Amino acid sequence: MKAIIIFVCLFTNRVTSQSADVFPGKIFSSHKNISEGSEIIFKCSPHGSGKSSTSLYLYLCKDGQGIQRKRQKQDQTDIIFTVNSVKLYDSGNYSCVYSPKGYEPSNIFKSGSNTFAILVKAAFLPAQISMVGSSTVTEGDIFELQCTVDANMVQKHTECTHIRSYLMRNNTVVRMEAFSIKDTKATFAIQDATLRDSGQYSCVVFPSRCVREEDAKFRGNNTLTVHVEENVSYWGVVGMGLLSTLMILFFFLFIIVKQRQIFTGKYRFHQK
Repeated sequence: MKAIIIFVCLFTNRVTSQSADVFPGKIFSSHKNISEGSEIIFKCSPHGSGKSSTSLYLYLCKDGQGIQRKRQKQDQTDIIFTVNSVKLYDSGNYSCVYSPKGYEPSNIFKSGSNTFAILVKAAFLPAQISMVGSSTVTEGDIFELQCTVDANMVQKHTECTHIRSYLMRNNTVVRMEAFSIKDTKATFAIQDATLRDSGQYSCVVFPSRCVREEDAKFRGNNTLTVHVEENVSYWGVVGMGLLSTLMILFFFLFIIVKQRQIFTGKYRFHQK
């Protein structure tokens, strides 16, 4: 217990001593909402520090804790910080502080004179796919697949009314439709099913890609296997059609042969 109290006291004293020579700076950025995988650029300024004969250390902080440190040269006014390939956990409130001393960024616990809120949006959201209606599909049928995403999840990552959703068959994109944020779903209708429409289907939505409402007609959590069966009645009709055609041809051929035989017989009779 004594050891824990001593550690807490030492840590508190260290933070207090650092706070004495760590001062709030100004932060600037053109970003606010950004997609996963992008980069964020911040400009930090030791606002109000005045001219100093020694260089300063500027710290980029997220939610009140340092994450990056750069040393300012005497001829520099501002420092540029970059956060590359952002993830969802990079969302937060960013600010800048400065100090004449070079501390480890993780040991800085302070916020700047202003903060900049960053929201990182998911690059894509895996959707749940299901079959609408009967799961039995035969050639020539129309079948529908429906993609859905949890309402809280999709509304958190977009301000659009419609976003892009993609239907994939065997991991290849085959169709794009507008995903309604209000209905939290997109429906894909496959017309005149053929055997090549068989396969494993999945879908995914992109919350950062808006679709205009007037253009709304336009790899997920699971996959759905669709098997298109041969339409026996269809092939029966085709077979009957071919058989009828052959019979008609045979009939005309029989008439032609008979007429030739009659004509040949008459010709021989006249010769006699």
